[in-house]
Amino acid sequence: MRASSWPDAWLQLVLTDQPIHLAAAKGDIAELQAQLKSGVDMNSRGQRGCTALMRGASQGHLDAVKFLVEHGAAVDKADEDGWTALHFACAFGGHADVAAFLLDSGAELNKFSGDTPLMIAAAFNQQTCVKLLLERKADPAVQRLRDGKTALDFAHLDEIASMLQTAGTAASPPAPPAPRVDSAAASTAPAAPAAAVAASASDKADSKV
Repeated sequence: MRASSWPDAWLQLVLTDQPIHLAAAKGDIAELQAQLKSGVDMNSRGQRGCTALMRGASQGHLDAVKFLVEHGAAVDKADEDGWTALHFACAFGGHADVAAFLLDSGAELNKFSGDTPLMIAAAFNQQTCVKLLLERKADPAVQRLRDGKTALDFAHLDEIASMLQTAGTAASPPAPPAPRVDSAAASTAPAAPAAAVAASASDKADSKV
């Protein structure tokens, strides 16, 4: 998981990105349109494998995010750390409106190569995003592959921990009871086929007489 001081470093990286990434980070629709007309790939990668969509989502520029998605930006592309645009929207600033749009556009709730968007939202204390993701049925029980941690392990705020615990309990209902077997019916069940066979044999015998 990235350090909480990452936004400052991230903004420095943006300055060395391609124009389309910088435009997305600024929410500059006019420049994005110019980049599109010049034939730039909406999914081109910049620093750390980030796309323009990730840049726009991280800064909460909903209009830029919509523009990019409408013109072919892939919502589930991941950067070098396995983060998608949804991860970015749920981390820096907790842009729930952007996250909701990405989900409506088909973003995968539990997609991860390390951390799920829910883990990220919990780690960055983004309560609104945690609420949104849980409402959209994000799985709080998903474990990080390298250490088995779940979103609850990253929660610093009591309110977020409570939401995750409640969602985890609701997502794990008790197993239904085993079906009841009627012993009397089971013991008499074979009799019906046997009677039917006997009757059939009798009918055949009568037909030959």
